[in-house]
Amino acid sequence: IAIDGRPHGGLALEIVVPQNVLDHVPGFRQRMLVSFDRLWASSRSNIHLLDMESILVQFMFQRAKSYDFGGITACLTSQENSFLVASVVRWQNDQGRRMRQEFNVFSCQADGSVVNNPESFKEWLLTPAAGETSGIDRETAKRAFDLANRAAQDRLAAVANRDLHPENLQWVGAAWST
Repeated sequence: IAIDGRPHGGLALEIVVPQNVLDHVPGFRQRMLVSFDRLWASSRSNIHLLDMESILVQFMFQRAKSYDFGGITACLTSQENSFLVASVVRWQNDQGRRMRQEFNVFSCQADGSVVNNPESFKEWLLTPAAGETSGIDRETAKRAFDLANRAAQDRLAAVANRDLHPENLQWVGAAWST
């Protein structure tokens, strides 16, 4: 999927969807306007919102998680040196009905800090990526994942309130960024 422009002051992306993807996402056209901004997109009928309900996002997750694509963990070339963990966190109401879900990327830094949805990751998504091989030992990976898990649990707790209760946490994938 190629980005062909950023109209509306960057709130939208004009994307070009190849035929092999169009075959899996009914209702999509080859050229579409998409946005990540829920509020802005809700008032425009010609903008497709890229959120967890989007058939395009679901297809990309399904494809990225397949073993044909490389499995669930990767090592990536990036400007920062961190462990990235992608997850979906969900909340429900008192009756168990899902009320909210978010896609989050937790970047675990070498100093033990964790950044939720870092700007560098958002920019990295828009650039071509090259795969790397990881020399990270198992114990380092376990510590980094524990940091990400704690940050995800904190996010669940931060959004919870009297009417919104944590439902679950789904790990989507992980990568070493070197």
